[in-house]
Amino acid sequence: MCGHVIGCRMDIRIEVRATRDLSEAELALIQRQRARIDYGMPHWGFQWAPKTWRVLVWLQDDVVSHAGLLERTVEVQGRQSGSAA
Repeated sequence: MCGHVIGCRMDIRIEVRATRDLSEAELALIQRQRARIDYGMPHWGFQWAPKTWRVLVWLQDDVVSHAGLLERTVEVQGRQSGSAA
């Protein structure tokens, strides 16, 4: 059963989840996946903003890919609009 997902095969599923709704175990899976990747960026001490939403690609019980989304409020000529970046 695929549940609330964007796409689904028997062994792969794609989910969009609020970061606050992820368990500690799921966050640890994401961290382990990120640690496997060398982004080739210099270590200039950047601190990235916390991600509001996550798109997770699961292969059975393992996160094999993910994208973090930031939610921001944009103001133009005094009018505000929320958006994801």
